[in-house]
Amino acid sequence: MKLASLAVALLLSANITLASDMCTNSHEIICKNAKAETQEQDKFLEELAKRIRKEAAPRIQARAEAALKNIAKFRLIKRALTLMRIEQQEIMRVAQESYPEINALLSDKTKHEELKSYLKTAIETTDFSTEVKAEMQRTLSAVQIISFEEYIDIFAIDESLIKNMNANACGTDGLETNAFAYRDPQKQNANYVVICPGLALQSQVQANQADPFRDIIFVVAHELGHHLDNRTFGNKVYANYLACIANDHAQELVLTKKTEKTCKKSSITECRVANTLTHAQELISDVWGFKAVNAYRNRNGYNIVDTENLLKSNLQFLCGSLDYGVHPSGHFRLGVHLQVNQDAKEALSCQDSQLRTCSF
Repeated sequence: MKLASLAVALLLSANITLASDMCTNSHEIICKNAKAETQEQDKFLEELAKRIRKEAAPRIQARAEAALKNIAKFRLIKRALTLMRIEQQEIMRVAQESYPEINALLSDKTKHEELKSYLKTAIETTDFSTEVKAEMQRTLSAVQIISFEEYIDIFAIDESLIKNMNANACGTDGLETNAFAYRDPQKQNANYVVICPGLALQSQVQANQADPFRDIIFVVAHELGHHLDNRTFGNKVYANYLACIANDHAQELVLTKKTEKTCKKSSITECRVANTLTHAQELISDVWGFKAVNAYRNRNGYNIVDTENLLKSNLQFLCGSLDYGVHPSGHFRLGVHLQVNQDAKEALSCQDSQLRTCSF
């Protein structure tokens, strides 16, 4: 028997799992050929969005003409908001008619609870106190996953809605491939994760036959994680994790102008802490995303190859993204943050690493 074959046989007989190459080259592996691999999909989604807008146009016009008859011409804001709301609703209805399957993600509360369950499992793997874990479970249980159409319906037509509509992560027509966390400033404990129709459409275009929503676990969990981040639970709960990032990796994060001013009159340590805190909400939510993906992997009994594909399909959208002072760059999130994350190390069977673990 050849030496290489003998080595493989011995490993298999000993039930030893080989570490993934992603343990040391995660960014390179996830992002290799990312542009070419996503170009065709992006082109298809762009053409699909154009078709949806075109099909929705006559419905929008008919409804708008009827609605505006009942609104005085001098009420410019109300007329503009009414038109905007009609446009969103009709575009989303056409999208749902084109792909009825997206209703499972947009409206199926059972599916929403399943998506939340991965994060509920993840909470129990943290090193937080029993009391903090229990409060996180209560907080997560209260978060509602809603469609963009529900988001429009929940909030009254007023000037605040037009600001939300123009700034929201779904885009003005709802077809951005995204999701976003939202906290209602008017109501206590009214927390939401809004699923954009564009993301639901993308989940069908790249659908995995066994589970069409497998490839958006990270995105949804990241947004759910925003309701568990340091804004809600404070920096003290995440102190060990944030200190690890500040000590080891803060220099790799981009400074905002405000943080630059702080750093000019502060020590290196204070500068690193300040820079970490400007990125903290996104970093913490990424960890929750990694944890949810690992919980999904565990629940489905994935091997190393399955896990690599799972991470690639969930995280490839980060390739090429830049750091403008709040969201870390794709290179940092995939090349550093993923490699120091405990859940990723477990999922990929990573052995001893030169990078110490920064997780919770």
